[in-house]
Amino acid sequence: PLFADCASAGADCQQGGCQGAFTTPLSSDLVITEVMRSPLPNHRPWFELYVSGTESINLAGCGLMDGAGDIHVFGAEAYIVEPGQFVLIAEEEPTNDGLPAPDITLPYGSLDLLATDKAVVLNCMGAVVDIIDFPSETSLAPFPAESGKAMQVSPQSYSAEVNDTSDMWCSAEDPYTFGV
Repeated sequence: PLFADCASAGADCQQGGCQGAFTTPLSSDLVITEVMRSPLPNHRPWFELYVSGTESINLAGCGLMDGAGDIHVFGAEAYIVEPGQFVLIAEEEPTNDGLPAPDITLPYGSLDLLATDKAVVLNCMGAVVDIIDFPSETSLAPFPAESGKAMQVSPQSYSAEVNDTSDMWCSAEDPYTFGV
């Protein structure tokens, strides 16, 4: 496991895993579907998760390792998501960029989604749930990183097993401005 803070999420660490208060989502339960890697100036990076499982999930104890290898834990407070729901995760600032209010916020300046040194890893209570394998990109098949455009997978690729490599991602058709 890359990270797991069992105690802060209300669980106990036993035999190298978290046991207790929260059910660990499986790789089929959460999928990274959209990523703003290169936001416009004075805008913030963000990413979107899709709840593809069939049961409610608590995101407490989940987090992301970004492309620079920095770890961002979403927090210990219960955050329940439902099947079919999209979850927006973004930095706290700036608040004037037109982005809808994120479901989960991370500290300003902490999220590096443009770096490709390491894979982006979604992890819940020590279990890997989804990966974007940035190191697998090649000059012929890079991950999209157009300024102001999110990279996204098609709804047919909303699968943690399918969305790992660059050939499954494309740039959004339009810049993301949310009416700004």
